[in-house]
Amino acid sequence: MRAKLTGMLLLALGSAQAETSLQWQLEGQLGGVFTSGNTQTTTVDAGLKLKLQYGLYLSEQQLQGLYKEENGVTSAQRWQYDSRVERKLSEHNALFYSSQLLRDDFAGFERQDSLILGYRHSWTWGAHQLQLRPAAGYRISTLQDSRENEDEMIVSLAADYHWQFSKQASLENRFKSDWGESNIHSTNTLALQAQLVDRLSLKASLLLDHNSDVEATRKNLDTTTSIHLVYQFH
Repeated sequence: MRAKLTGMLLLALGSAQAETSLQWQLEGQLGGVFTSGNTQTTTVDAGLKLKLQYGLYLSEQQLQGLYKEENGVTSAQRWQYDSRVERKLSEHNALFYSSQLLRDDFAGFERQDSLILGYRHSWTWGAHQLQLRPAAGYRISTLQDSRENEDEMIVSLAADYHWQFSKQASLENRFKSDWGESNIHSTNTLALQAQLVDRLSLKASLLLDHNSDVEATRKNLDTTTSIHLVYQFH
């Protein structure tokens, strides 16, 4: 009897440990355009995304960079780091905090850092997934021309949609808008990804980046169209 109870206890402990084992996924993507002749252009667009899952906790870290040079003159230089950690409350609900570090030498601001706290709710029906993440927090922006700092409270809303319409292909749309007194910064990324081989995929995406308040010499909307090779590590 004692041996039987001991065996059941070891089995229960083994099951609990399996449920809380660390799961991870690392994804790297790289895209580039190079031209020569009458016009010399170099464009490099790269990114890394790390996802960690441990029990009720989920961590997502993402680093993206863009560099463009035309005839020896830099015309775009941007990098962005996003971090989000959430604690699951139920199957479809979670609390999270998120931070963002953004540097852009050719936007209305030189740098923009933010920290927000929020709530996540998700829906799943068939091959479709939708997440909504309302939040509030704090943002610090440094204007491009005047180098003045603007500190303000912000309200944020993010919506992520994913459609796995076949085993080898998916469509996703990621929207995020941060509302502050001085500026409304909104981004929307639409991406189509198709698997080529086991862990290698081809991804085409369109990024819309909009600022409501910019310097007089700059445009409110920036668009970036990219094609990447994506490799997943498990």
